[in-house]
Amino acid sequence: MVPEDCVHLRLNGLAAISRQLDIDCVPAVVGWEFHKGGNHPILDGCIVLKKHEKVLREAWKEFYEKKQTAAEKRRKERALRNWRRLVKGMLTMKKVRAKFLVADRRSMQIDEKLETRESETSATDDTVLSWPRTIFNLPHTSVNISKLSSDLCTCYIYNFLRVVRDMVGWQLRLTPKQAAAKIVVAVVGLAIGAYGVATVYEPLQGLQDELDLRKGELLRYYKTKHDERIRQAFYKRHDMAPNFSKVFDLRSSLSAHGIICSKFEPVVAPSDIMLEKLGLRPVSEWTASTITHRPGMVMLNGIFKSISHLQWIKRSLFIYAESPGFTNVGLQVPNVRNVFKEYGRQLRWSTLGLHYDWATKIYPLEGESLPEELVSLSNVLSQALGIGPMYADAAIINFYSRKSTLAPHVDR
Repeated sequence: MVPEDCVHLRLNGLAAISRQLDIDCVPAVVGWEFHKGGNHPILDGCIVLKKHEKVLREAWKEFYEKKQTAAEKRRKERALRNWRRLVKGMLTMKKVRAKFLVADRRSMQIDEKLETRESETSATDDTVLSWPRTIFNLPHTSVNISKLSSDLCTCYIYNFLRVVRDMVGWQLRLTPKQAAAKIVVAVVGLAIGAYGVATVYEPLQGLQDELDLRKGELLRYYKTKHDERIRQAFYKRHDMAPNFSKVFDLRSSLSAHGIICSKFEPVVAPSDIMLEKLGLRPVSEWTASTITHRPGMVMLNGIFKSISHLQWIKRSLFIYAESPGFTNVGLQVPNVRNVFKEYGRQLRWSTLGLHYDWATKIYPLEGESLPEELVSLSNVLSQALGIGPMYADAAIINFYSRKSTLAPHVDR
Protein backbone atom coordinates (compact mmCIF):
# COMPACT_ATOMS: atom_id res chain seq x y z
CA MET A 1 0.00 0.00 0.00
CA VAL A 2 1.60 3.25 -1.21
CA PRO A 3 1.05 6.37 0.95
CA GLU A 4 -0.92 9.27 -0.45
CA ASP A 5 0.93 11.61 -2.86
CA CYS A 6 3.70 9.01 -3.22
CA VAL A 7 4.76 6.69 -6.04
CA HIS A 8 6.58 3.38 -6.15
CA LEU A 9 9.57 3.46 -8.54
CA ARG A 10 11.36 0.23 -9.45
CA LEU A 11 14.64 1.70 -10.72
CA ASN A 12 18.04 0.27 -9.79
CA GLY A 13 20.31 2.69 -7.98
CA LEU A 14 17.56 5.22 -7.35
CA ALA A 15 18.47 5.57 -3.68
CA ALA A 16 21.99 6.77 -4.48
CA ILE A 17 20.69 9.27 -7.04
CA SER A 18 18.14 10.65 -4.57
CA ARG A 19 20.85 11.13 -1.95
CA GLN A 20 22.92 13.12 -4.45
CA LEU A 21 19.91 15.33 -5.21
CA ASP A 22 18.99 15.59 -1.50
CA ILE A 23 15.52 14.15 -2.14
CA ASP A 24 13.72 12.00 0.42
CA CYS A 25 13.59 8.37 -0.66
CA VAL A 26 12.85 5.21 1.35
CA PRO A 27 13.14 1.53 0.32
CA ALA A 28 9.84 -0.13 -0.53
CA VAL A 29 9.10 -3.14 1.68
CA VAL A 30 6.90 -5.52 -0.34
CA GLY A 31 7.10 -8.55 1.92
CA TRP A 32 8.80 -10.32 4.76
CA GLU A 33 10.79 -13.54 4.45
CA PHE A 34 11.36 -16.08 7.22
CA HIS A 35 14.23 -18.49 6.68
CA LYS A 36 16.07 -20.88 9.04
CA GLY A 37 14.99 -19.14 12.21
CA GLY A 38 15.77 -15.67 10.84
CA ASN A 39 13.72 -13.08 9.02
CA HIS A 40 14.33 -10.05 6.85
CA PRO A 41 12.27 -7.65 4.73
CA ILE A 42 11.93 -8.02 0.96
CA LEU A 43 12.76 -4.72 -0.76
CA ASP A 44 11.67 -3.77 -4.27
CA GLY A 45 12.39 -0.25 -5.49
CA CYS A 46 11.81 2.97 -3.57
CA ILE A 47 8.94 5.18 -2.42
CA VAL A 48 9.22 8.88 -3.31
CA LEU A 49 6.92 11.87 -3.38
CA LYS A 50 4.91 12.22 -6.57
CA LYS A 51 6.26 15.75 -7.14
CA HIS A 52 9.81 14.35 -7.33
CA GLU A 53 8.98 11.50 -9.72
CA LYS A 54 9.77 13.35 -12.96
CA VAL A 55 13.04 14.79 -11.62
CA LEU A 56 14.21 11.39 -10.39
CA ARG A 57 13.31 9.61 -13.63
CA GLU A 58 15.22 12.17 -15.72
CA ALA A 59 18.21 12.01 -13.36
CA TRP A 60 18.14 8.19 -13.44
CA LYS A 61 17.98 8.16 -17.26
CA GLU A 62 20.87 10.63 -17.54
CA PHE A 63 22.91 8.65 -15.02
CA TYR A 64 22.51 5.34 -16.86
CA GLU A 65 23.18 6.94 -20.26
CA LYS A 66 26.48 8.20 -18.90
CA LYS A 67 27.15 4.79 -17.41
CA GLN A 68 26.52 3.01 -20.73
CA THR A 69 28.67 5.54 -22.61
CA ALA A 70 31.53 4.99 -20.18
CA ALA A 71 31.16 1.20 -20.48
CA GLU A 72 31.23 1.40 -24.30
CA LYS A 73 34.32 3.61 -24.15
CA ARG A 74 36.08 1.15 -21.85
CA ARG A 75 35.18 -1.74 -24.16
CA LYS A 76 36.66 0.02 -27.20
CA GLU A 77 39.82 0.96 -25.30
CA ARG A 78 40.19 -2.63 -24.10
CA ALA A 79 39.79 -3.96 -27.66
CA LEU A 80 42.41 -1.52 -29.01
CA ARG A 81 44.78 -2.44 -26.20
CA ASN A 82 44.40 -6.14 -26.96
CA TRP A 83 45.04 -5.55 -30.69
CA ARG A 84 48.20 -3.59 -29.86
CA ARG A 85 49.42 -6.47 -27.70
CA LEU A 86 48.69 -8.97 -30.47
CA VAL A 87 50.54 -6.97 -33.14
CA LYS A 88 53.45 -6.35 -30.81
CA GLY A 89 53.67 -10.07 -30.00
CA MET A 90 53.65 -11.04 -33.69
CA LEU A 91 56.42 -8.54 -34.46
CA THR A 92 58.46 -9.83 -31.53
CA MET A 93 57.98 -13.43 -32.71
CA LYS A 94 59.19 -12.49 -36.19
CA LYS A 95 62.33 -10.83 -34.77
CA VAL A 96 63.09 -13.87 -32.60
CA ARG A 97 62.70 -16.22 -35.55
CA ALA A 98 64.89 -14.06 -37.74
CA LYS A 99 67.60 -13.98 -35.07
CA PHE A 100 67.65 -17.53 -33.72
CA LEU A 101 65.99 -19.87 -36.26
CA VAL A 102 67.78 -21.30 -39.27
CA ALA A 103 66.65 -19.38 -42.30
CA ASP A 104 65.43 -22.11 -44.62
CA ARG A 105 62.99 -22.07 -47.43
CA ARG A 106 60.05 -23.35 -45.39
CA SER A 107 60.27 -20.70 -42.65
CA MET A 108 60.69 -17.98 -45.27
CA GLN A 109 57.55 -19.19 -47.03
CA ILE A 110 55.58 -19.17 -43.78
CA ASP A 111 56.75 -15.64 -42.98
CA GLU A 112 55.82 -14.49 -46.48
CA LYS A 113 52.35 -15.99 -46.07
CA LEU A 114 51.93 -14.17 -42.76
CA GLU A 115 53.01 -10.86 -44.26
CA THR A 116 50.96 -11.13 -47.46
CA ARG A 117 47.98 -12.83 -45.74
CA GLU A 118 47.69 -15.24 -48.64
CA SER A 119 46.78 -18.11 -46.34
CA GLU A 120 46.89 -19.09 -42.73
CA THR A 121 49.78 -21.06 -41.28
CA SER A 122 48.65 -24.62 -40.77
CA ALA A 123 49.55 -26.73 -37.79
CA THR A 124 51.41 -29.11 -40.18
CA ASP A 125 53.81 -26.36 -41.32
CA ASP A 126 54.60 -25.41 -37.73
CA THR A 127 55.19 -29.07 -36.78
CA VAL A 128 57.45 -29.66 -39.79
CA LEU A 129 59.46 -26.57 -38.93
CA SER A 130 59.91 -27.56 -35.27
CA TRP A 131 60.40 -31.31 -35.84
CA PRO A 132 62.33 -31.81 -39.12
CA ARG A 133 62.37 -35.32 -40.52
CA THR A 134 65.56 -37.34 -40.35
CA ILE A 135 65.96 -39.72 -43.33
CA PHE A 136 68.57 -42.49 -43.27
CA ASN A 137 69.76 -44.17 -46.47
CA LEU A 138 71.06 -47.68 -45.73
CA PRO A 139 74.46 -48.48 -47.28
CA HIS A 140 75.14 -51.23 -49.75
CA THR A 141 75.00 -54.81 -48.44
CA SER A 142 78.71 -55.23 -48.97
CA VAL A 143 79.47 -52.83 -46.10
CA ASN A 144 80.87 -54.35 -42.88
CA ILE A 145 78.07 -55.22 -40.41
CA SER A 146 80.02 -54.12 -37.31
CA LYS A 147 80.80 -50.74 -38.87
CA LEU A 148 77.13 -50.40 -39.84
CA SER A 149 76.01 -51.09 -36.25
CA SER A 150 78.48 -48.55 -34.91
CA ASP A 151 77.30 -45.94 -37.38
CA LEU A 152 73.67 -46.65 -36.53
CA CYS A 153 74.34 -46.27 -32.78
CA THR A 154 76.17 -43.01 -33.40
CA CYS A 155 73.30 -41.84 -35.57
CA TYR A 156 70.67 -42.72 -32.96
CA ILE A 157 72.63 -40.97 -30.18
CA TYR A 158 73.08 -37.92 -32.37
CA ASN A 159 69.38 -37.82 -33.21
CA PHE A 160 68.46 -38.32 -29.56
CA LEU A 161 70.59 -35.34 -28.64
CA ARG A 162 68.95 -33.38 -31.44
CA VAL A 163 65.53 -34.23 -30.04
CA VAL A 164 66.66 -33.16 -26.57
CA ARG A 165 68.05 -30.01 -28.12
CA ASP A 166 64.73 -29.31 -29.82
CA MET A 167 62.86 -29.93 -26.53
CA VAL A 168 65.11 -27.85 -24.29
CA GLY A 169 66.83 -25.25 -26.40
CA TRP A 170 65.23 -25.15 -29.82
CA GLN A 171 64.75 -21.39 -29.58
CA LEU A 172 68.47 -20.84 -28.98
CA ARG A 173 69.68 -23.59 -31.36
CA LEU A 174 72.10 -25.14 -28.87
CA THR A 175 74.62 -27.75 -29.88
CA PRO A 176 74.13 -31.29 -28.53
CA LYS A 177 76.93 -30.83 -26.00
CA GLN A 178 75.45 -27.58 -24.75
CA ALA A 179 71.98 -29.14 -24.52
CA ALA A 180 73.37 -32.14 -22.60
CA ALA A 181 75.21 -29.83 -20.21
CA LYS A 182 72.07 -27.78 -19.64
CA ILE A 183 70.06 -30.94 -18.97
CA VAL A 184 72.60 -32.07 -16.36
CA VAL A 185 72.59 -28.64 -14.74
CA ALA A 186 68.78 -28.59 -14.76
CA VAL A 187 68.55 -32.05 -13.13
CA VAL A 188 71.14 -31.14 -10.48
CA GLY A 189 69.39 -27.82 -9.83
CA LEU A 190 66.04 -29.57 -9.55
CA ALA A 191 67.46 -32.03 -7.01
CA ILE A 192 69.04 -29.23 -4.98
CA GLY A 193 65.81 -27.24 -5.13
CA ALA A 194 63.73 -30.20 -3.96
CA TYR A 195 66.15 -30.81 -1.10
CA GLY A 196 66.03 -27.13 -0.15
CA VAL A 197 62.23 -27.08 -0.21
CA ALA A 198 61.99 -30.22 1.93
CA THR A 199 64.61 -29.21 4.51
CA VAL A 200 64.46 -25.41 4.62
CA TYR A 201 61.41 -23.84 2.96
CA GLU A 202 58.65 -26.08 4.35
CA PRO A 203 59.90 -25.85 7.99
CA LEU A 204 60.25 -22.09 7.58
CA GLN A 205 56.75 -21.90 6.11
CA GLY A 206 55.38 -23.83 9.07
CA LEU A 207 57.30 -21.56 11.42
CA GLN A 208 55.92 -18.51 9.62
CA ASP A 209 52.34 -19.78 10.03
CA GLU A 210 53.00 -20.41 13.71
CA LEU A 211 54.49 -16.94 14.11
CA ASP A 212 51.48 -15.37 12.36
CA LEU A 213 49.13 -17.23 14.70
CA ARG A 214 51.16 -16.26 17.73
CA LYS A 215 51.32 -12.66 16.51
CA GLY A 216 47.53 -12.51 16.28
CA GLU A 217 47.17 -13.92 19.80
CA LEU A 218 49.68 -11.42 21.18
CA LEU A 219 47.95 -8.51 19.45
CA ARG A 220 44.57 -9.53 20.87
CA TYR A 221 46.09 -10.06 24.33
CA TYR A 222 47.88 -6.71 24.47
CA LYS A 223 44.88 -4.88 23.00
CA THR A 224 42.71 -6.33 25.77
CA LYS A 225 45.29 -5.47 28.41
CA HIS A 226 45.64 -1.96 26.97
CA ASP A 227 41.87 -1.39 27.07
CA GLU A 228 41.72 -2.66 30.65
CA ARG A 229 44.61 -0.43 31.73
CA ILE A 230 43.03 2.60 30.09
CA ARG A 231 39.74 1.83 31.82
CA GLN A 232 41.43 1.30 35.18
CA ALA A 233 43.54 4.43 34.79
CA PHE A 234 40.38 6.45 34.11
CA TYR A 235 38.53 5.21 37.19
CA LYS A 236 41.63 5.37 39.44
CA ARG A 237 42.46 8.99 38.73
CA HIS A 238 43.05 11.08 41.84
CA ASP A 239 43.40 14.46 40.14
CA MET A 240 39.65 14.88 39.76
CA ALA A 241 36.72 14.64 42.14
CA PRO A 242 34.55 11.53 41.64
CA ASN A 243 31.16 12.05 40.03
CA PHE A 244 28.36 10.62 42.18
CA SER A 245 25.50 11.99 40.07
CA LYS A 246 24.44 8.47 39.03
CA VAL A 247 24.97 6.89 42.47
CA PHE A 248 21.84 6.24 44.54
CA ASP A 249 21.83 6.97 48.26
CA LEU A 250 19.96 4.03 49.78
CA ARG A 251 19.55 5.88 53.08
CA SER A 252 16.63 7.80 51.56
CA SER A 253 13.63 6.63 49.56
CA LEU A 254 13.63 6.95 45.76
CA SER A 255 10.25 5.69 44.57
CA ALA A 256 11.15 6.25 40.91
CA HIS A 257 13.88 3.63 41.24
CA GLY A 258 12.05 1.28 43.59
CA ILE A 259 14.15 2.20 46.67
CA ILE A 260 12.25 2.27 49.96
CA CYS A 261 13.87 3.43 53.21
CA SER A 262 11.77 3.15 56.38
CA LYS A 263 12.07 2.64 60.12
CA PHE A 264 13.28 -0.85 60.96
CA GLU A 265 10.91 -3.07 62.93
CA PRO A 266 12.89 -6.03 64.35
CA VAL A 267 11.25 -9.43 64.62
CA VAL A 268 13.25 -10.16 67.79
CA ALA A 269 14.60 -7.04 69.50
CA PRO A 270 18.04 -7.40 71.13
CA SER A 271 18.57 -6.47 74.76
CA ASP A 272 20.06 -3.14 75.75
CA ILE A 273 23.02 -4.93 77.36
CA MET A 274 23.84 -6.70 74.10
CA LEU A 275 23.50 -3.47 72.13
CA GLU A 276 25.91 -1.69 74.47
CA LYS A 277 28.37 -4.60 74.36
CA LEU A 278 28.47 -4.62 70.56
CA GLY A 279 28.49 -0.81 70.19
CA LEU A 280 25.09 -0.70 68.46
CA ARG A 281 22.60 2.17 68.48
CA PRO A 282 19.12 1.67 69.98
CA VAL A 283 16.85 -0.28 67.63
CA SER A 284 14.47 2.67 67.43
CA GLU A 285 17.16 4.59 65.51
CA TRP A 286 17.71 1.86 62.94
CA THR A 287 16.42 2.23 59.36
CA ALA A 288 16.17 -0.43 56.66
CA SER A 289 16.43 0.02 52.88
CA THR A 290 14.97 -2.38 50.32
CA ILE A 291 14.85 -2.41 46.51
CA THR A 292 11.66 -3.52 44.79
CA HIS A 293 13.38 -5.35 41.92
CA ARG A 294 15.91 -6.96 44.31
CA PRO A 295 13.70 -8.99 46.66
CA GLY A 296 15.43 -10.42 49.72
CA MET A 297 18.07 -7.67 49.95
CA VAL A 298 17.88 -5.58 53.13
CA MET A 299 20.42 -2.91 54.09
CA LEU A 300 20.46 -1.75 57.72
CA ASN A 301 21.53 1.89 58.06
CA GLY A 302 23.33 3.52 60.99
CA ILE A 303 23.23 0.61 63.43
CA PHE A 304 26.73 1.26 64.89
CA LYS A 305 27.60 4.15 67.18
CA SER A 306 30.14 6.62 65.86
CA ILE A 307 32.76 5.68 68.44
CA SER A 308 32.26 1.95 67.89
CA HIS A 309 33.36 2.35 64.26
CA LEU A 310 36.93 2.92 65.45
CA GLN A 311 36.69 0.00 67.87
CA TRP A 312 35.69 -2.45 65.12
CA ILE A 313 38.39 -1.06 62.79
CA LYS A 314 41.02 -1.49 65.52
CA ARG A 315 39.93 -5.09 66.11
CA SER A 316 40.06 -5.85 62.37
CA LEU A 317 43.60 -4.46 61.95
CA PHE A 318 45.34 -5.54 65.15
CA ILE A 319 43.39 -8.57 66.44
CA TYR A 320 41.59 -10.33 63.60
CA ALA A 321 44.67 -10.10 61.32
CA GLU A 322 46.79 -12.03 63.85
CA SER A 323 46.85 -15.75 64.63
CA PRO A 324 44.70 -17.84 64.76
CA GLY A 325 43.35 -15.77 61.90
CA PHE A 326 44.85 -16.44 58.48
CA THR A 327 45.80 -13.70 55.97
CA ASN A 328 47.13 -13.45 52.43
CA VAL A 329 50.47 -12.38 53.93
CA GLY A 330 50.67 -15.74 55.68
CA LEU A 331 50.75 -17.44 52.28
CA GLN A 332 54.20 -15.91 51.69
CA VAL A 333 55.54 -15.44 55.25
CA PRO A 334 54.97 -18.38 57.66
CA ASN A 335 54.37 -17.67 61.36
CA VAL A 336 54.01 -13.96 60.66
CA ARG A 337 53.41 -11.54 63.54
CA ASN A 338 52.38 -7.86 63.69
CA VAL A 339 50.84 -8.20 60.24
CA PHE A 340 49.39 -4.71 59.90
CA LYS A 341 52.48 -2.93 61.27
CA GLU A 342 54.96 -4.90 59.16
CA TYR A 343 52.93 -5.75 56.04
CA GLY A 344 50.10 -3.23 56.04
CA ARG A 345 50.56 -2.35 52.33
CA GLN A 346 50.34 -6.01 51.31
CA LEU A 347 47.40 -6.96 53.56
CA ARG A 348 44.28 -7.77 51.51
CA TRP A 349 42.15 -10.26 53.47
CA SER A 350 41.91 -12.21 56.70
CA THR A 351 39.82 -15.32 57.47
CA LEU A 352 38.56 -16.31 60.91
CA GLY A 353 37.07 -19.50 62.32
CA LEU A 354 36.85 -22.36 59.82
CA HIS A 355 39.32 -21.39 57.10
CA TYR A 356 38.09 -21.84 53.54
CA ASP A 357 40.23 -24.15 51.41
CA TRP A 358 40.70 -22.34 48.08
CA ALA A 359 42.03 -25.49 46.40
CA THR A 360 39.12 -27.83 47.23
CA LYS A 361 36.47 -25.06 47.55
CA ILE A 362 35.12 -26.49 50.84
CA TYR A 363 35.18 -25.63 54.56
CA PRO A 364 36.64 -28.07 57.12
CA LEU A 365 34.30 -29.69 59.62
CA GLU A 366 36.41 -28.68 62.64
CA GLY A 367 38.60 -25.72 63.47
CA GLU A 368 39.01 -22.57 65.53
CA SER A 369 35.85 -20.80 66.70
CA LEU A 370 35.04 -17.21 65.81
CA PRO A 371 35.61 -14.39 68.32
CA GLU A 372 32.65 -14.10 70.69
CA GLU A 373 31.67 -10.57 69.58
CA LEU A 374 31.35 -11.67 65.93
CA VAL A 375 29.17 -14.65 66.90
CA SER A 376 26.94 -12.39 69.02
CA LEU A 377 26.71 -9.72 66.28
CA SER A 378 25.64 -12.23 63.63
CA ASN A 379 23.04 -13.77 65.98
CA VAL A 380 21.56 -10.37 66.89
CA LEU A 381 21.18 -9.30 63.25
CA SER A 382 19.83 -12.71 62.16
CA GLN A 383 17.07 -12.73 64.79
CA ALA A 384 16.22 -9.07 64.21
CA LEU A 385 15.67 -9.80 60.50
CA GLY A 386 13.51 -12.81 61.31
CA ILE A 387 15.94 -15.42 59.96
CA GLY A 388 16.21 -17.15 63.34
CA PRO A 389 19.05 -17.97 65.72
CA MET A 390 22.47 -18.19 64.11
CA TYR A 391 25.85 -19.45 65.29
CA ALA A 392 28.49 -18.20 62.84
CA ASP A 393 31.61 -20.33 62.42
CA ALA A 394 33.48 -18.59 59.56
CA ALA A 395 34.18 -15.01 58.50
CA ILE A 396 36.34 -13.09 56.05
CA ILE A 397 37.53 -9.48 56.35
CA ASN A 398 38.68 -7.58 53.25
CA PHE A 399 41.13 -4.68 53.51
CA TYR A 400 41.11 -1.96 50.83
CA SER A 401 43.68 0.80 50.46
CA ARG A 402 42.95 4.15 48.85
CA LYS A 403 44.08 2.83 45.44
CA SER A 404 42.25 -0.50 45.68
CA THR A 405 39.12 -1.32 43.72
CA LEU A 406 36.12 -3.50 44.45
CA ALA A 407 33.79 -4.94 41.84
CA PRO A 408 30.65 -7.01 42.39
CA HIS A 409 31.49 -10.71 42.20
CA VAL A 410 30.46 -14.17 43.38
CA ASP A 411 32.96 -16.48 45.10
CA ARG A 412 32.65 -19.98 43.72
